[in-house]
Amino acid sequence: MKTGMKMSRHAEVRTQQRGLHNSKLRILLDEASRYSHDARMFTKKDKERYISSLKRDIKHLKRKGFLEAISDLKRELQLAERLAGWKIVIVDGKLITCYPMTKARGRRQRYRKRRRR
Repeated sequence: MKTGMKMSRHAEVRTQQRGLHNSKLRILLDEASRYSHDARMFTKKDKERYISSLKRDIKHLKRKGFLEAISDLKRELQLAERLAGWKIVIVDGKLITCYPMTKARGRRQRYRKRRRR
């Protein structure tokens, strides 16, 4: 894997099933905010922050005339648009799993946390 992160067998299967190729996974690893001690989540706020920085870079590169770099950034911008709400779990530097956080899943997890206390 190009991201340099170790992956469990489960994570390899899940990323393949869910269509998370290396560039999407790299965005999640680099830009997602901490959700809990072992999880990261790419929130809407993270997406907006990342997209605004990409747009700034595109504007700067347009002035310089680097058209090939602009197309790469635009492709990355399209990938980031679809990643809001994804959660990844990393334990001891190893990717364990990844999944989209739906409203129902979030409610279930909050309910379970309340019940455990």
